[in-house]
Amino acid sequence: MNIYLAYAEQAITQPVKCRMHAAELRATTHAQRAQEKALQERDELFARWKKQHKAQQAVFLAGPHHTEAAKLVAFLDTLTLDDGEALLACLRAGPWRHTDHNTRVTILQLIDGALVHLRECNGLPPFDDAIPFSDEENTVFHIIRQELEPC
Repeated sequence: MNIYLAYAEQAITQPVKCRMHAAELRATTHAQRAQEKALQERDELFARWKKQHKAQQAVFLAGPHHTEAAKLVAFLDTLTLDDGEALLACLRAGPWRHTDHNTRVTILQLIDGALVHLRECNGLPPFDDAIPFSDEENTVFHIIRQELEPC
């Protein structure tokens, strides 16, 4: 043991030790409160994000293409890992390429969420995108995104 630390421990009086300990507790408590506040803010933002996306999906399902939207959502609910070509066919059968930007974004969000959920349920990483400018084949999501580009 360091003799200087031992001497300092003996030289510091009990009231000073108590004040030092209280200061350490206050600092720890302040840091914990700041962390809890940050987590609470994150949770509130996530809840707002989820609420906004549910509203967007409701508008999408009640919009002018509600029949095709219902078919797409029903297909996404039954999607399997081997349904990439069927998903492309389902998407191509709808009027999505000629719709407004918000509708196309909502479709991409729905498809992305379904693909991520499907991959995670099958023990795969949520994303497995091709590296840009490489010889790798584009994923189904990339093909869909390209097809939904405005004319």
